Amino acid sequence: KQEREEVQQMIALHPVIKDELQKVEETLLANAASENLAPPENLRNKILLGIEAAELGLPPLLSQVSSVDDWLEYLDKHNIGPQAGSQDLLWVDLPSSANITSYAVWAPNGVAVEEEHADEEERLLMLKGRCKITANGTTAFYEEGELVHIPAGTLHKAEAASEGLMVLIGQRVKV
Repeated sequence: KQEREEVQQMIALHPVIKDELQKVEETLLANAASENLAPPENLRNKILLGIEAAELGLPPLLSQVSSVDDWLEYLDKHNIGPQAGSQDLLWVDLPSSANITSYAVWAPNGVAVEEEHADEEERLLMLKGRCKITANGTTAFYEEGELVHIPAGTLHKAEAASEGLMVLIGQRVKV
């Protein structure tokens, strides 16, 4: 996230960098077109799920381009969140469909959930604080702006690891 912000600052200060990045992007696109690369097999399913979410008025699908600010605005706009001064775990189910389950979580330090979803992949977008996730014997820490992908059938444990409340958006998508 920090690197992205630094690049955006450099682009704003030096138009030549913006031009060079545009040339690199055009070259990459031209190379990809000449290679005649086939899209990933699951791309069709992701597109259809995105269309379904939009048609049903569901929250957007989490992806690498998901914005913390957009999600905080979504929660604020829909008046979703803990009461002032709350220090307890709060789990709020967001509008969902048969294929996509969305939720928001506010958790104090030390609160943990361990689970496994046989037929759903799970995505978590960290909005505030820090989360410790253990999956397949590996532990990693995630912070604001980071997206976590947990494949279907993976036993995992998520634990709030923040001084204040950890806030995240989660989605489970049927595979």
